[in-house]
Amino acid sequence: MPPLPAFDADHLPLLERLVFGLGRLDRELRGHPLADAWALRAGMLAGAAAAEDGGLAVDRGRLLAAAAGLPIAVFRDDHGIPAAMRHIQIQATWFREAAPETPEDLARLAASGPVAEDLGPAVRPAFSWVAASLPGCLEAMAAAPPGLAGALLAAWLWVREGGDPMALTVAFPLALQAQGLSCRPLPGLFPRPRPPRPAGRWLRLALEDLVARAAAATQLLHGLDRARHGLLGAVAGARSSSRLPAVADLALTAPAIAAPTVVRHLTRLARRGGPLGRTRPETAAARKTAVSRASAGEMLRQLAESGWLVELTGSRTHRAYVTRDLAELGVDVQPARLRPLPGREVEEEAFEIPPLPSPAARKAPLEVDYTGVFSELRLVESRIEALLADMGLGRRAAPESVV
Repeated sequence: MPPLPAFDADHLPLLERLVFGLGRLDRELRGHPLADAWALRAGMLAGAAAAEDGGLAVDRGRLLAAAAGLPIAVFRDDHGIPAAMRHIQIQATWFREAAPETPEDLARLAASGPVAEDLGPAVRPAFSWVAASLPGCLEAMAAAPPGLAGALLAAWLWVREGGDPMALTVAFPLALQAQGLSCRPLPGLFPRPRPPRPAGRWLRLALEDLVARAAAATQLLHGLDRARHGLLGAVAGARSSSRLPAVADLALTAPAIAAPTVVRHLTRLARRGGPLGRTRPETAAARKTAVSRASAGEMLRQLAESGWLVELTGSRTHRAYVTRDLAELGVDVQPARLRPLPGREVEEEAFEIPPLPSPAARKAPLEVDYTGVFSELRLVESRIEALLADMGLGRRAAPESVV
């Protein structure tokens, strides 16, 4: 076994910042009402980060729309979104099965975790490391020395011995939970894949990655909190029979939201007897939907006017929205077909509003020259008369009167 590297003076400040960031995030997540919504969004962004670490480009706005089940455009040679979606599925499967409280639980998870058949036929061929490397990586993390430093050294040792670094995307968050550093698996908390030599440089870069990703995860939770308060303020003046509060709750818990999503959600609520304005369960059961698509789009437009929903697609008919906190985190909400080419700046189009006419000008008589209009009308009449004459349907001459 190669000797484990030691932490030097350059590592200790980063290690302190990481411990502080993990403790702050763990403290805020415990008992938070939007912890599950945060985990869903963090999982989406972690899948995008894993795909980007593998050298693929990911449009995160389209990824959120795809994760929400919305139709998106498919581009040739666009492998980033499918790879991110597969990683999200793998991560969710393992995190759902796991609740390791000790390193021994992590070792047992390596032996009895989800089997490859649970991941589906679309995931197994593309991610062979799930069955080949992930159990071994979990065993290596379970045998790590206690504490955050031990988890980092075990991750370096795994990469040093030729292990697949993609296995750390799932094993490292589980190891943090098993070490008691988090109350749940933290999606996205893993070091980026890079060569393990020299060891001191690898540890420093891994610490920088983890510090930045812990700060981004905390910012994601704070942004979700701000979006919740903003949407609550936007629907505070709604009537008691309004469906807007239910739509605002859906916007907080879904990766992206569109009118069909709102229709399905409100119909499901109504059929389950949930609080949905004046729509009674028997009425919703008799109808196909509890609300029309036009009404759902109007409710989304009202929430977007409050500033807490941002339009995602740029389409006029099939619109999708994300909460403003995701747009503030750098999620690209500009449609791909309108995105400027690299290296080119798009100038904003200037709109000049003409001034209003004065009252005297508005009351002045309107003078219009109809000479050109009448001349074109006579030309059309002459063509029609010629066509009728050719068909024998022209005007008949009036008979001469006999005196």
